Amino acid sequence: MITKGLTNVSAIYQAFLENTCDATDLFYFQDLVITKAAFAQRVTFFTKHLIHLGVVCGATVGYTLPNSPDAYALFVAIAQLGACAMPLFHMIPDGVKAGIFTHSPAKLVITTATLFDGLQQHAAQMSASFQIVTIDKNSAGAYSFDAADVSRVSLANRIVGEDAAELPLMLASSSGTTGVPKMVVMTQGNIAAELYVSVEFTLPVPTDNNRIAMAFPMSTPGISVCLGTLLAGAAHIFTSDVSPIRFVDAVSRHRPFAMACPPAYFEAILSLPSIPRSALESVTRIYTGMDFLCPNLVARLKNRFENLEGFANGYGLIETSNVFMICKSLDKDTLLTAPTSRMAVAGNANEIKVLDEHGQSAAKGAKGELYVKGANVVSGYINNPGESEMAFKEGWFRTGDIVQYESKGTVTLLGRKKYLIKRGGKSVSPIVVQNTINELPEVASSAVVGVPHPLYGEMVWAFVVKMANATVAFKDIMKHCRNALVNYMVPDQIVFIDTLPKKSGVGKVDYDNLKELANIELQRIGVRNAKGN
Repeated sequence: MITKGLTNVSAIYQAFLENTCDATDLFYFQDLVITKAAFAQRVTFFTKHLIHLGVVCGATVGYTLPNSPDAYALFVAIAQLGACAMPLFHMIPDGVKAGIFTHSPAKLVITTATLFDGLQQHAAQMSASFQIVTIDKNSAGAYSFDAADVSRVSLANRIVGEDAAELPLMLASSSGTTGVPKMVVMTQGNIAAELYVSVEFTLPVPTDNNRIAMAFPMSTPGISVCLGTLLAGAAHIFTSDVSPIRFVDAVSRHRPFAMACPPAYFEAILSLPSIPRSALESVTRIYTGMDFLCPNLVARLKNRFENLEGFANGYGLIETSNVFMICKSLDKDTLLTAPTSRMAVAGNANEIKVLDEHGQSAAKGAKGELYVKGANVVSGYINNPGESEMAFKEGWFRTGDIVQYESKGTVTLLGRKKYLIKRGGKSVSPIVVQNTINELPEVASSAVVGVPHPLYGEMVWAFVVKMANATVAFKDIMKHCRNALVNYMVPDQIVFIDTLPKKSGVGKVDYDNLKELANIELQRIGVRNAKGN
């Protein structure tokens, strides 16, 4: 457990070293078991290399690494020096990564020997000025952490102290509500606050089995959440790639009490043709985030994970340094009926308010836009004063999410404002309609979008993925929706689809793509949309 009240990551890490036994197992990675002492040595090793490479307080360090303990160690090393990390998911195309790093303040980019050649080739084509180095030995003659001697490098007077809270620690991009990428900077104070929230998200950790199988990508801004679960007393099991098969094999071998994955990754695990029930019998809890956790997914996980007793789902945005609110249910008797969209504010004196379309505070049970305020909320967007002025005011961040106000500190998520459907003057939450459709046992998943309609303004269009060999039909879904939903929320169209289109990275449903598919189908069947096409 980490010491409360610390306001920068470097201080939290030092407290963690002082309060944790050297022999404590932190990581189960491939065939390795890595203790706290071994991890601390790796952090020191990385810190010395960064100093040797000229990294100073305030410098920006880019990196792109597969999942490994080194992703944690490098991030902590950067924090110790007061530098700023710019992590990119290693599976982003090399040309895209090179372009992002080229237009960033990073002068140093760290990767692996395997990823080096492709990144170097694209960087050369762009005449990039940043230096690319590897943590392991490479054949290109570039600087390698494993080859260079840093034994004489001193850490004296290089580790930042208690006053580091305002130092930038991470650069990350956000698509925002307009779809235009925006860059934010998270300070040491922001991420320190996020670590405390992530500890709250993780607890309680059993004393007899503290292992969590972790499938979240660690070379992304989500590293802060991963690090927070570690600081809560959990040990992490993970693999270097994103293969669900190898991940489940690691779960079978190391027997964790919990699995932490984005919803799309859980879907991939459920789609595996044959997993022995014994492989998953140790798992009693699931942790998820980066996308909405639907009740249908919980029910299907319960069917596969026979000892599942609880879940924790995190809500957050890049602008809130990731997790800001939490939905948690640890009661096995109500697991399948617990709402997955009802979120409670987490730690750090975080605050929320819900404002209606007139800017007035929403009453209990009323709907409005969610605003958040707290220590893990960033101050604004970089080099984008117009968007910053619209989204940030007096410490409050306008999230773009529509919610139903339940009580002080608790809301029910209804969906992104830009995806809320306006049908005949009524607001329709895609999440509510999706959850209703997903209640049918033969439905694997669904997604709902609004498409232009000359009479209603928008029509409710549902895309549905059936379970294997399911016979559920259009009339079955319509009958269920008419029984469960008010009339204006019942889908106007239902299209069966093999898989829902997903965005790259963590696999969020691509609603913009679905809107395009719906409009194409409208044109095909000769229905005029609102523009008369």
